Amino acid sequence: MSVQLDDAKLAAPCGLYCGVCPVSMASSNNALAEKLAQTMGLPPERIKCLGCKTERGT
Repeated sequence: MSVQLDDAKLAAPCGLYCGVCPVSMASSNNALAEKLAQTMGLPPERIKCLGCKTERGT
């Protein structure tokens, strides 16, 4: 499988590349989720990633 196809699997339904997405990273890093929430003016529980296409199939 080519690198390009592997990278395409890491694209989320939102269109962002999961490998560098801070929201995706914040899903497993509470400190980052808190910081993003503060920056975005949202409660931390709203900082959620729905997962990449390979996980959700969409």
